[in-house]
Amino acid sequence: MTAVVVGTAEVPRRRGPALPIRADLLVSGVIVALFVLVAIAPGLFTAADPQLAVPEEKLFAPSAGHPFGTDQIGRDQFARMVHGAGVSLWAGLLSIVVSLGVGGLLGLVAGYVGRAADTFLMRLCDAILAIPGLLFALTWIAAFGAGARSVAVAVGIAGVPTVARIMRAEVQRTRTSVYVEAALACGVRPAGVLFGHVLPNSWRPVLALAPLEFGQALLAMGALGYLGFSDSTEGPEWGALIAQGQTYLVVAPWLLFIPALSLAVVVIAVTHLSSLRNGRHA
Repeated sequence: MTAVVVGTAEVPRRRGPALPIRADLLVSGVIVALFVLVAIAPGLFTAADPQLAVPEEKLFAPSAGHPFGTDQIGRDQFARMVHGAGVSLWAGLLSIVVSLGVGGLLGLVAGYVGRAADTFLMRLCDAILAIPGLLFALTWIAAFGAGARSVAVAVGIAGVPTVARIMRAEVQRTRTSVYVEAALACGVRPAGVLFGHVLPNSWRPVLALAPLEFGQALLAMGALGYLGFSDSTEGPEWGALIAQGQTYLVVAPWLLFIPALSLAVVVIAVTHLSSLRNGRHA
C-alpha cells in the first residue's frame, strides 16, 4: 500500500478592497491645510503691509498687483486677509481649549463623583444651554470687554455644556467596566482609577468634537467680528473685513464677497473633515 501524503496548501488571505480617496475629503483637507499654513506663516504668501494705506490706490479692483483689490483707504486686501487668518486660527484654537478643557473637567467630575456634584454641574450646564450662544457671548463681552481673546473665551464657554454632557456619559459608562471594578477591588485609590483607567478610556469621543467645535468657533468669531467685537492688533479679523466691505457693496463688491466666501469655504471644509473623524464618511 502506498501512502499518499497530502500537503496543506497555504490559503492566501483575502484583502479588502482599498478605500478610494474621496475627492471632497481631499479638497477639504487641502483647504484646511492651506488655511493653517497661511495663518502660521503669512510672510510666505505676501510681503505687503496690511496696515499700509495708499490713498491713490483706494478701491482698486482685483489685479496682478492686488489679487483681492484694495480697500477704501488703499490697503492691500489680500495682505489683510492673509494676516487676518492668523487671528481667526488662534482664536478658534483658544475656544477649543476652553470648551474641551473646562467641559471635559466638568463632565469628568460629574460622571465619576455623581450625586450632588453631578446634579449641580449638570444644572449649571442646563443654565448655560438655556442662553443662546451668541447672546451669551455678547453678555460675556459686555462684562469683560471686547477683543479677539475675550470673544474666543466666550465662544469656548458657550460650547462647554455639550462637551461636559458627552464626557459625563462616557465616564459613567467606563466606571462600570470590569477593569475599573477590578482596580478598585485591588485597592487602587479612586484618584488612580480616575486618571489611570477612566480618563484614558473616556476622552476619545470628546476629542472627536474638536474639528466640529473649531468650525463653529470660526463661524461665531466671524459673526462677532462682523458686529465689531473682535478687533485685534495682530491683524484684521475676517468678520470685521466683511462688515467693512458691506459699506462698499455697490462700488467695490469684492471687499464683501471675498472674505465672506473665504470664511464660508473654510468653515464648510473643517466641518466636512469632522465627519471623517467621526466615522460618517461611508
